[in-house]
Amino acid sequence: MKKLLVFYDQDCAFCRKCKNWLIRQPAYLELELLPMQARSVQMAYPELAEHDPGNNMIVISDTGLIYTGDDAWITVLWALKDWRDWANRLEQPALRPLARRFWQVISQNRHALSALIAEEASEEQVRESLDAAYSQAV
Repeated sequence: MKKLLVFYDQDCAFCRKCKNWLIRQPAYLELELLPMQARSVQMAYPELAEHDPGNNMIVISDTGLIYTGDDAWITVLWALKDWRDWANRLEQPALRPLARRFWQVISQNRHALSALIAEEASEEQVRESLDAAYSQAV
């Protein structure tokens, strides 16, 4: 595997912030970040619709494998030089449920996080929002 296509929601401020963060990360693999709403993307990758793109992170490898949700998140971390060790840890049976739950909390609250980002919330406000979301999820 040499390349990952990472699809993001261009209408979501949190997703755009994550995309910009990914662009700055040193990576072992080439990451191509594509807005899932683009007509050209929808035409080229009609299979995205099958994976609930409005609620799931979707990654496609150059070998044709499709990753969604926490699998996609861990795969992208695995592609990054500074995060591969964490991806390998999160893939282990003891931490996998934590990785899955973390991804669910982030995914379910990305619009609230987007609002905080748009308002340029402080780090403390973002932390409080995530703490509240996690408390509700548990």
